Amino acid sequence: MPKLDYAYSNPSSFAIGQTPYGTYDADSTFQDDIVSVTKWCAQRLGFPVLQLEIPSGSIYACFEESVTNTHNTSTTITLRIGCGNNMEKRTEYPVL
Repeated sequence: MPKLDYAYSNPSSFAIGQTPYGTYDADSTFQDDIVSVTKWCAQRLGFPVLQLEIPSGSIYACFEESVTNTHNTSTTITLRIGCGNNMEKRTEYPVL
C-alpha cells in the first residue's frame, strides 16, 4: 500500500461506525468532541507542518478508549468512597 493512503487530513465531521466499538457513536456530544480532540491531537503531533501518517480512525479509537477508561476509573473511585449506593448503569457519553 502506498504511504499516502495513511496520510492524515483534518476531519470535518464524525459518522457513526468510525470507532472500533461504537460505544458512544450515537451521542451528539461525543460526535462534537471527537472531531475537536482529533484536530487538537494532530496539531500537537505537528500537523500541518509535518505530514502525519495516521488515519483519523486511529485517533478516534484512542479517544473512545480514554473516555471509557476515565469513566470506569471515576465510577470505581466513587464506589470506593461510598458515594455510589444508588448509582445506575450509565450508557451515555460521560461528561466529566
